[in-house]
Amino acid sequence: MEVSISANVSSDDNDVLGSNNLNAKPSVVEFKASIHSGDKEAPLTHFNRHVERDIVDNEELDETHAVVLRLDDEGNGFTAAPTIVNENTATFKSQSFSKYVIVENEAEFDDVPSDYWAKEYFDKPWLPLYFPRTR
Repeated sequence: MEVSISANVSSDDNDVLGSNNLNAKPSVVEFKASIHSGDKEAPLTHFNRHVERDIVDNEELDETHAVVLRLDDEGNGFTAAPTIVNENTATFKSQSFSKYVIVENEAEFDDVPSDYWAKEYFDKPWLPLYFPRTR
């Protein structure tokens, strides 16, 4: 039995990024895995726990605005992944093999007053990705 894992530059074939006005940093990266036994092959689609992976950009990332997104396999949308940014590397955790991309997203809630005591907690890059009204 043999397991094959690959990470290759890919594309956003369904224009999920463009249709959501998201600023992608490097290329889309597709993580794939399959298991081979003799002449049989089966794709692996999920881990049973979160696995840490990295996407590296050629330029330093803005750690206050960068987040990794998993592009929906059907091309209908995206899901934000827990992300830690260090210089030009975005480390994220996910259970899925799929297409991922770093985006630098401006986060701002227009209805939160600038002098509100918790304003800084609302201005996180991933919040507008979970609350679509803010995009």
